[in-house]
Amino acid sequence: MDENNQINDKNVSFVVLVGGLSSRIKHLYPNKPKPLIEIENKPFLYWLVKEIETLNFTNIIYATGYKSDQIENWVKKNEFKRLNQKIVKEKKKLGTAGSVFNLINICKQNLIVLNGDTFLAGGIKALIESINIKNSCSLVCHHMKNTEKFGRIIFNKKNKLINFIEKKKGGPGYINSGIYYFKKEKIIKYKINGCVSLEYQLIPSMIKNNEKINVIKINKPKFIDIGTEDSIIESKKKAQKILFND
Repeated sequence: MDENNQINDKNVSFVVLVGGLSSRIKHLYPNKPKPLIEIENKPFLYWLVKEIETLNFTNIIYATGYKSDQIENWVKKNEFKRLNQKIVKEKKKLGTAGSVFNLINICKQNLIVLNGDTFLAGGIKALIESINIKNSCSLVCHHMKNTEKFGRIIFNKKNKLINFIEKKKGGPGYINSGIYYFKKEKIIKYKINGCVSLEYQLIPSMIKNNEKINVIKINKPKFIDIGTEDSIIESKKKAQKILFND
C-alpha cells in the first residue's frame, strides 16, 4: 500500500490552536490561558495530546499567542517525551486560519487541526478512519439537541459541506467539533496575511471554489467544551465519565 495515499505518522502534522485570548472566561482565570485550565486534575490540553499519542502519532505543533510562555513551559515539562512537540508563537492575533497559515511551511503534507478548547472523545480517530486524501478538507461534526450557542453546519446527502450557520439558530442539528483535516497543497494557495477565520473565511472560500469538503458525523457525542463559564461548569461535571469510561 502506498503510504502517500494513507494518513500516517510520516506525512501528517497535528496543529493545536492554543493562542486565543480567553476573553469569555478571563474573569475566572485571569492568569491562565484556557488550554491549561484543569479538568480531572490535568490541564485540558493534556487530554487532547493524550488522544494523539494513543493513536500513535507524534508530530504536534502548538499555535500559541496569549500567555504563550505558560504553554511553552507546559510543553517542555509534560510527560509526552516521545512526541515531537514544537511551538510557533504568534506576534499578533491571527484567527484560527491565520494561525494555521502562520506555521504551514513547517507542516507535513497533511494537517489535522484541533481547537485547543474542545474535546470530542474518539473524534480524531473517526476523522483519521474517514479521511479521503483526494478531498481538500474533512471536518468532524456532532449532533446537538440545541445548536443555539454553537451555530450549526449544513451538508448534503453525500456528507459534503455546504455552509456554516452562525449562532442563535436553535433546535437540533450538527455543530462543528473543532477537528479538521486539510491537504497542505490544497489550502496553501489560500494563504493570506492577517487575521483569518477557518469557519467564516477559509472554508467558505473553499466551498465557493468547489473544493471537496467531507463531513464526518458523530451522533452520540462525548463532548467537552471550555469556551464559556457555563460550558466549563458542565464539562467538569461530565468529564470523568467521558475521559475514563470510553
